[in-house]
Amino acid sequence: MGEKIDVFLALARTGRQSLSLKPVDMGALARDVVDTLRHREDLVRRELNDGGRESELIARLQVYFTFVLITFTLALSLLSRELLKMLSPPEYWGAARVVPIVGLGYVFMGLSHFFRVGLYYTKQTKYLGYAVGGSALLNFPLNLALIPPFEAMGAALATLVSFAVLALAVLGASHRVFPIRYQYVRLFKLVFAGTIVYGAAEFIRPEALLPAVAIDLLFLASFPGLLLALAFYEEPELKKMREIAHATTRRLGLNARTP
Repeated sequence: MGEKIDVFLALARTGRQSLSLKPVDMGALARDVVDTLRHREDLVRRELNDGGRESELIARLQVYFTFVLITFTLALSLLSRELLKMLSPPEYWGAARVVPIVGLGYVFMGLSHFFRVGLYYTKQTKYLGYAVGGSALLNFPLNLALIPPFEAMGAALATLVSFAVLALAVLGASHRVFPIRYQYVRLFKLVFAGTIVYGAAEFIRPEALLPAVAIDLLFLASFPGLLLALAFYEEPELKKMREIAHATTRRLGLNARTP
């Protein structure tokens, strides 16, 4: 158990170091994760082939990575219209409608970077070149077909489809050389919940700036609650959240009694 804790702590340090860089290089982050795992190669291989819960190490990290990615994408998509109203003239406000499409595309791009772990680990990166090349070749005819009728939205859709195909191609190639049991149901729940929250906010968002911001923030705050309703969280995660909430409540209560 001590060895497993060491791996989690090393990965946590890797994440903090990589995410402290601006802008974040997703490829570098994935490679840092792989380097950390390689340092404990025997343990990781044993855990990945084991049927216990610890064998889900990489898959669990990928879920948390995707949760953060979708949360930031959802926040940007919800607030993009209000940000454009504050920072740009009216002729640019319509650009807000393409933000969630492009944002979802970059969610798939982020997933593709994490799916590369198996290719980096086995040093079979030639398949990565095939996947990236195929996605680029697909993007060209998609732009030709979608931009004339749909303009900016067509370019956004082409980006979304290309990055989604890239993620699936990298996942398929990586699974062939180093199978990892990713938590696909939880990933689907993340995307589904984000789509529902954004769609509901779009349906009732008022035109006035400050009420619209308030509605957006309210719906953004509802995202974790909707995931709870969808049974996204596992029991250890719920237990940890209860512990954090309890500790925070106690701390606030003590502060309240402090003169």
